[in-house]
Amino acid sequence: MSQLSEATARYHKLIESEPYIDLAWAEELRGKHRARIARGEIVRHYKTQRRAKNGALKDVSISLSPIRDTAGTIIGASKIARDITQRRLNQARLERMASYDPLTGLFNREHFNTLLESQLASLEYTQSGLAVLFLDLDRFKRLNDTHGH
Repeated sequence: MSQLSEATARYHKLIESEPYIDLAWAEELRGKHRARIARGEIVRHYKTQRRAKNGALKDVSISLSPIRDTAGTIIGASKIARDITQRRLNQARLERMASYDPLTGLFNREHFNTLLESQLASLEYTQSGLAVLFLDLDRFKRLNDTHGH
């Protein structure tokens, strides 16, 4: 077993006390990140999901850094995992608020116009048709002002 593999195994035992079941991390290190760590590179903010011990999926950002001995030889890797679940949920909520009408759940005018422009621009390349239906509902503004925003 190489020094990197031994250090990885030792380090993996240390992280079992974390609040996340992180068995896939050793596979990730052996896979796409192991070569980067072996070259002395730092892997910053690798985003993935982990299952918490209670079974819930959590979004995490992981950073990996090589561990060197006194001679400068890489003997392992350290890992910092940050729970970014709430940040991702907030981002998705803001994106939804920016694109949808809260009362109807439909695209707002700005998002609709962006999508329409995109579809119109792609007509040159696809040589297909496009239909747009515009509805003007009487007194909808009053309903929206009363029950909407």
